[in-house]
Amino acid sequence: MIICKTPFRISFFGGGTDIPDYYNKHNGLILGTTINKYCYLLIRNQPKSFSYKHRFVWSLNEDFNFFKEIKNPITKKVYELLKPKNGLEIHHMSDLPSRSGIGSSSSFCVGLINGINSMNNKKMTKEELYKSAIHVERKMLGESIGDQDSIFASYGGLRKIVFHKNKTKIYKLKLNGEKINRLEENILLFNTNISRYASSVEKNKIKQLKNKITFYDKLKDYVLSAEKILESSNNEKDFGLLLNEYWNIKKSLSSDVSNKKINEIYKTALESGALGGKILGAGGGGFFMLYVLKKNQKKVIKSLNKLNYVKIKFSNNGSSIIKNIRGFND
Repeated sequence: MIICKTPFRISFFGGGTDIPDYYNKHNGLILGTTINKYCYLLIRNQPKSFSYKHRFVWSLNEDFNFFKEIKNPITKKVYELLKPKNGLEIHHMSDLPSRSGIGSSSSFCVGLINGINSMNNKKMTKEELYKSAIHVERKMLGESIGDQDSIFASYGGLRKIVFHKNKTKIYKLKLNGEKINRLEENILLFNTNISRYASSVEKNKIKQLKNKITFYDKLKDYVLSAEKILESSNNEKDFGLLLNEYWNIKKSLSSDVSNKKINEIYKTALESGALGGKILGAGGGGFFMLYVLKKNQKKVIKSLNKLNYVKIKFSNNGSSIIKNIRGFND
């Protein structure tokens, strides 16, 4: 039996430039980090005394003998890709809700591939892991997703990712602990309680991509500006102000990115002391990330007391096996 732990992520700048439709022609650039909120998978060999070969427990309890019977789309395609011969029992647990902009689908996909391969004693590099997850979601499921989610889930950490047509370069930002802590303590997450399908939002963005190239180019510029801020001194306010500028550009990509409720949330936050922020992920709902100096956080949290506030810290590790009990139920 194994337990696999895979982090969720927050993207600061550059989101959307990790879509192949953009970076194959213009190159992409992302700045983001994984956080201490996770997708957990408990996987063991299914006892042979049951009438079914496999069990998968998530929102539903699925008992099945053949891959075609699986209802969960990601699980179905991962089974088709990996073709596990032995019966498996898999339980899924999560620290945050799905469809909320924190890369949960890709974290689940990465974790499932990692977990099943670990059960089969098959080792994968982080590069192989994220590429397998992208293959499942984009090629097998036809989802319109960017590459960053699977990369962050596989590698973990505060990173800059550079996308070229035939190459992806992944850099871990070399910042001292004090700067990372200062950035970390100023980030607040609030769940808007608006659920949406990221792929649908991204499809609409892709349809408008040709007419929005200059906006996507600007999104990349913000990554470089943010990196300079993080490397400089006396930068505590500048990062938040940059997020405020960035959010106005992101809303220009599609009318699906924001809505009346999201705009009202942001207006309230700014009036209460937030310096900047943005909706996480594709947009349209999910978590809103705010950058708020410590002295103003209580006021902002109080002003948004109808929303679920989540305190986070950054995490350094990607998908990992945190428990491995060989011989259990074999």
